[in-house]
Amino acid sequence: DDLMGKNVPGDEFSQIRYIEAVSEVTARLEEAQTKLFQLRADEKKSFASSNEFSVEGKNMQELERMHAALQREYEDMLSQSMPVDESSQLARIEAISLITDRLEMVQMSLVEARARGDSPTATNQGGESGRAGADDPLILDAIGSRDNEWPLPLGLSYPTTRMENQLELLKNSLAQQLSGSERKYDDEYGRKREELTIRRDRLEDEIERAKAEAQNAEASAEREQQRLQEREVRRRREEEERRERERVRLERERRAREEAEQLRQKHASDEESTRAAFANAARGQGGAAAFGGRGDLRMCKVCKAGPVENIACSDLSSHNDASTSYKGNTVASRAKPNNCPNCDWFDANWNNWPLWDGIPGPH
Repeated sequence: DDLMGKNVPGDEFSQIRYIEAVSEVTARLEEAQTKLFQLRADEKKSFASSNEFSVEGKNMQELERMHAALQREYEDMLSQSMPVDESSQLARIEAISLITDRLEMVQMSLVEARARGDSPTATNQGGESGRAGADDPLILDAIGSRDNEWPLPLGLSYPTTRMENQLELLKNSLAQQLSGSERKYDDEYGRKREELTIRRDRLEDEIERAKAEAQNAEASAEREQQRLQEREVRRRREEEERRERERVRLERERRAREEAEQLRQKHASDEESTRAAFANAARGQGGAAAFGGRGDLRMCKVCKAGPVENIACSDLSSHNDASTSYKGNTVASRAKPNNCPNCDWFDANWNNWPLWDGIPGPH
């Protein structure tokens, strides 16, 4: 969470180190979570085998007393605060899980006993007994007892903030693409419909004229009037449908623009935080440690491109090639990795590199 909450560094080298750190922490987290699930399963099996619990042969009064005792124990355990250390937390979770299983077992046994009519308060009338059982809170609790969702262990959160941001960007992009596609196809649909409507109206006019020549003039005039009225109604209905589609499309475009503006403001705030972090590092408040490195931040003496960080190199001149090695292992590097990445200026004395003034890039 700490790594994902930080802003991504601006320079390429810090971004690579940031991605490597996130990948390493993610792999370790997945491995720890897998071991935790296995440990919980093994402890639950061993704990359940050493604590036998049975409701066989219990009558209604005994089951009700067991249910009341387990309910009180369950509520007391939930009201207690969660321990700080991991082992105590696992023990607390396993104890709650065991009590929950036993409570569900007793509830189901009570439901079966009441369905058989073993309760001392049950009536002899089948209809009243059935209605009472359907409204029994214990039966309703037993039906819904398996719907509880446990939170993730050790305070883990999924999906992560980075995934949610990426999902917001993807949704906004798809919404804008959908709006553009709808506008394109709606215009094309309108043109095609207009062409077909004109052709249909022309054919109808020709047909009606042919009929009018063969029939009485008065009857033909009435039919013509009715046809024109039907056409007007049809046109109004089509116009209303078109306006509704246009309204829906405009509303989607408005929401997409609002979401894009919110994302832009959010990204601007993130950029401002990043620039503030760079400024604090340049003023000596943490130096390269503010971005996960070591030492101080420098810049090119010629073009003032920065920040430049010297991780642990004591001989910039002899190590300024593409075959750099560290502890006997070859390290992948570009040609002249210690030169200024912007203007290729180089000085073997690290103290001759000016301290970074907090302004990224050449200036």
